[in-house]
Amino acid sequence: MRIFATAIIAAILSFPSFAKAFNGVSVSIGVEYDPIAKLEYVGGNQPGLDIVDNFAWESGLFYHFPAGFRAGTFFSYYVKKIARGDTRSSDLSSWGIGILGDYGLEITESGRTLLVGGMEAGFGKLTDKNEFSDRSRGAVWVAGIGGIRYFFTRAFSVEMDYRMKWLQYDFTDEPRKNYDFSGSTLRLILEYGIYSHGH
Repeated sequence: MRIFATAIIAAILSFPSFAKAFNGVSVSIGVEYDPIAKLEYVGGNQPGLDIVDNFAWESGLFYHFPAGFRAGTFFSYYVKKIARGDTRSSDLSSWGIGILGDYGLEITESGRTLLVGGMEAGFGKLTDKNEFSDRSRGAVWVAGIGGIRYFFTRAFSVEMDYRMKWLQYDFTDEPRKNYDFSGSTLRLILEYGIYSHGH
């Protein structure tokens, strides 16, 4: 009985160390935190402002290759109300779809913890709705990613990423203005995977 229990515990603890030899798919849900975005007016006398504490919800579908590589696509959604002066406000909303590729390097003996690095790119569309107008603009973004992925079980993992992102929406009609979401962001992801042994 003791040998059987020891074998089961060893198998559970060793799974992530050979997880990179598996192929499979995973789905994820997460949130991105962007501490500061900027609204800047181009010309004119209107002052810009900082848009703080921005949260975007994300869901993704990924394929895991042998040897630690992962690639896939994800969808994001963002909504926020910002105040422009004492009485004026705007409702911001955006959606985006991106592609991602990364590599996970084991950094512990158990293999449960991976150091993750990669890149992503995508297209987003931002809508700025206020009492005077309802305008939308699209933009392409790119980002570099670095983070930690931890396996709770064979199927479930959590990941925390630091992202350096370049994304700006340019509204060229009057009043001309830019929404700049570039900079450092954090992303927290919960992921569920279904894997089969690779050959």
